[in-house]
Amino acid sequence: MLLNSPLRNRKFSYSTMTYASYNNSNGFVNADKNTSRNVSLQERVSFDFRSDIIDLGINGNVRLSDVSNSLQKQNDLTTWNYGVGGNTTIYLPYDFKVESDINYSANSGYSDGFNQNEVAWNASASKSFLKNNQGTIRFKIYDILQQRTNISRTVTANYIKDVEYNTLRSYFMFHFIYRFQIFSGGASMGDAPGRGERGERGPRGMGPGGPPRF
Repeated sequence: MLLNSPLRNRKFSYSTMTYASYNNSNGFVNADKNTSRNVSLQERVSFDFRSDIIDLGINGNVRLSDVSNSLQKQNDLTTWNYGVGGNTTIYLPYDFKVESDINYSANSGYSDGFNQNEVAWNASASKSFLKNNQGTIRFKIYDILQQRTNISRTVTANYIKDVEYNTLRSYFMFHFIYRFQIFSGGASMGDAPGRGERGERGPRGMGPGGPPRF
């Protein structure tokens, strides 16, 4: 369930997302049936401020995952994932823009060596050009602090597996972005519902990179 709404002062807005899932799987251990139940609950809240000069946003999230087994009680586990973050965009003259986002995440309840804390910080500078600012050149640095990790969990009726993937450390990329004018009747990107004066600005949903990583 997702809710996004402005406050009385239209420069401020907030959004919440509530997520719940239940998974039931069956397996056999020495010819005996084992039923594994996995319940996951997640909540995310964000607050945003927008103006013609600067945008600011903060967010927080928490997720609970509980696994229980009918036979293999030693595999019963409860894990928590936490995260807080912020982002800012500064609008400069001549259609220059500076952006930065930083997110702290932590977890507990995983196997030894998989309980980790990390700070992921990205930053970029961009310049818009062409008619109606349809073109943008952006230089972006990812994972400035070189702390990003990737951990995944697989739950079945027979086993629970935690895996850490190798990821790229700090790196940078140049982007060229071109926005096509696809609206009829002379309308522009800025006329779309939920858009402000700058065509690329819409409601922040899940924030940079999409939903929180766990």
